[in-house]
Amino acid sequence: MENKKEMTTPIIPAATDMEQSIQKCTDNSIVNQNEDFKAYEQSFEEMQREILRQLDPSYLKTVSMTKLYDTVFEVQTPLIDGLIERGTYLFVGSPKVGKSFMMAQLAYHISTGRVLYMNLLTSGNLNNYLADIDEQAEDMFLRLVKQMAEREGVTEELKANNQLEWVRLMNNIRNRAVEIVTTNLIYN
Repeated sequence: MENKKEMTTPIIPAATDMEQSIQKCTDNSIVNQNEDFKAYEQSFEEMQREILRQLDPSYLKTVSMTKLYDTVFEVQTPLIDGLIERGTYLFVGSPKVGKSFMMAQLAYHISTGRVLYMNLLTSGNLNNYLADIDEQAEDMFLRLVKQMAEREGVTEELKANNQLEWVRLMNNIRNRAVEIVTTNLIYN
């Protein structure tokens, strides 16, 4: 009796034992594509030079005014409708008027998505509310710094005798005052 096993696929010991299908045979060779390859090689070399130029620490990309004027920027969805668009802003004002506290309050409410801002915005009272919180925060900060300095003996005499120690103590007091103000007024 013959012992034949039925096989679904032939066993081929190596890929070289088979013929290449006609569909994969082409008349193109690497030698014929030499011109195309040169174009790719030049393009690659140009990209490489541009990347190396941009990696140089002294590189600064410049844009002409004409190009800047001709550029059409995408419309961004606002963070707060009618008040703040996405992007970078300069929030400028006189020193010690509370810009930092105002921005911290605004950022906190935007990040937590509190409804407070939308209600104030639609009623037209947002700017008044922010100015009021800013004023309260600044008053509270100044009062706390003064009280802590008195309680801890940080005086003008210490400032005159040991400026470095006075600066260290005042920085510590200011940092604690900012923490108290932001916790009580801004994050509540």
